[in-house]
Amino acid sequence: MKGLSPKQKQVLEILESAVRDGQHLTVREIGDRIGVSSTCTVHQHLKALERKGYLKPTNHRHRSLQLTSPPRPFIPVPFAGDLTTGSATAPKAAMPESVMLPSEWVGQDSSVLFRVLGDGLSSAAIRDGDLVVVVPGQEPQSGDVVVAQSQESATISQIVAQDGNLCIRSGDTVVPIVPDNGVSIVGRVSVVIRRL
Repeated sequence: MKGLSPKQKQVLEILESAVRDGQHLTVREIGDRIGVSSTCTVHQHLKALERKGYLKPTNHRHRSLQLTSPPRPFIPVPFAGDLTTGSATAPKAAMPESVMLPSEWVGQDSSVLFRVLGDGLSSAAIRDGDLVVVVPGQEPQSGDVVVAQSQESATISQIVAQDGNLCIRSGDTVVPIVPDNGVSIVGRVSVVIRRL
């Protein structure tokens, strides 16, 4: 619901709720629910929602509107490679250089996409073949899944708290996150994509 004013969001939520409940609201009823007495103001909000692609008029009924799925801008997210965890399998197929994803999933232009090979993080609901969106620059918390870079390779691991320190757990190995151990955090996993 990006690009909507608070009142427009409120009108859209009321309309979505009414559709779920099988109700057909008049302009005056919408105004009552958002605390506006002017039907002209309600019409302005409805027209704005129509212009922004959230509503469309129906041809077969006078003054009838239909909800549409909101337009989602997609942005390309670069594929950064494969991450191995646990007993890995060979990649099933080549990946394109980038994948188009909804901008609301990605959040910022610096996000990257990795493919997970292996089931070493199945306890965190990440499985072999899943794609993960990684957002760099966010401070990890205990429980987060991150991509960690060592001198040899990048791995996907879970952050755990141990003895008051944040550590990277990969399988049975736990490595503290300290500046001189050669391990750095690339970013935090924000979205997991699974093909069913």
